[in-house]
Amino acid sequence: MDFTKMTAREIQNTAMNCNAKVNPALANMRSVFEQHEDKADWKNPFVATVSPEDMNLLVAAVIWFHGATPLVVGNKVATPGYQG
Repeated sequence: MDFTKMTAREIQNTAMNCNAKVNPALANMRSVFEQHEDKADWKNPFVATVSPEDMNLLVAAVIWFHGATPLVVGNKVATPGYQG
């Protein structure tokens, strides 16, 4: 696999697919993140209304994917976007 010819998202997806086999929690974070991410570009900031069951998972996903600490107010999670 030639990572030099892949986009950041393709590399991330490849890593996620490999890690999901070892760590199912990572696959769960990816799933909840993709439900709320900006579809135009996953690096963009977003504000999401989240169920209590998904709150901690989305917060962890934002920290993992955006490298940022989200702001949580009530049932809303806001992220400043990708910080890499």
